Amino acid sequence: MRILRAGDSVKKICLWAVSLLLLLALGACGVKATILEVFVDGEKLTFSEGPEKIDGKVLVPGQEILLALFGDPIWDAQTQTLGIEDGNLTFILQAGNPIANINNQPHDMKIAPKMKGEQLLIPLELVVEVLGLKMETQKSVITIVTAGNKEKPAPNNPLIGLWSSTQYFGEVLDAVTGLPVQSAYSGEWYLFREDGTFRYVIAGAGQFISGTVVDEGKFRLKGNEIELFKIKRNWFPDPNHPREQEPAYREKAAEDRSVPVSFQTDPGEIKIDGSLFYFNP
Repeated sequence: MRILRAGDSVKKICLWAVSLLLLLALGACGVKATILEVFVDGEKLTFSEGPEKIDGKVLVPGQEILLALFGDPIWDAQTQTLGIEDGNLTFILQAGNPIANINNQPHDMKIAPKMKGEQLLIPLELVVEVLGLKMETQKSVITIVTAGNKEKPAPNNPLIGLWSSTQYFGEVLDAVTGLPVQSAYSGEWYLFREDGTFRYVIAGAGQFISGTVVDEGKFRLKGNEIELFKIKRNWFPDPNHPREQEPAYREKAAEDRSVPVSFQTDPGEIKIDGSLFYFNP
């Protein structure tokens, strides 16, 4: 029978400790997280919160990916709801809810968006699909192509196009003589584009105010109303008007508003806010 000496015990303990350290080191290397990278048209996106892969699905910061691929999304911090709503597309997601709203139809994502910091992580593949884009994945690199994309279906929106209305308000009469002083008229135009943006122009000439207002922003058709939002206003006063008017300005923020709309029996006519407009092909 072999008798263990004190030195042998120390050697065995040292060998066991070294083996344990090696196993721990190898284990740490084995669980190293894969860093996901997302490229859009060849440019790498930088996210404030790192993308995650859960149950085979890649989740990315929703506000940032929608801004990069589409434009400013709508974010409600109180309900933790994120989405796109314009004349062509409705796409709404909510933290903790696996059901997305796509054009007012429920869609089961099989995974719920979740908050990470101040960002709502949402499924990247679904975003790409909804926007009609192309995506390729090679290991940890995801490539999205938007340039020259032709797959997005044309919207069936009866508002799309240019609409005009010319209104005549009659003569402005002098209070003393009773004679006409100046005609008052107003012309209005709405241009609704397929990308969900609009332009509204009203040109008026009257005794006190004369000039042109141009609003630019986004729109969406909701039932019997057109919602106009994210509006920037421009004012161009008539330089030949005899009275002093408000100075010209550009890109001034205007309040969101909703205007009633009704489609007439003649497809070339609609009523917006009570005024009749004619389609300009």
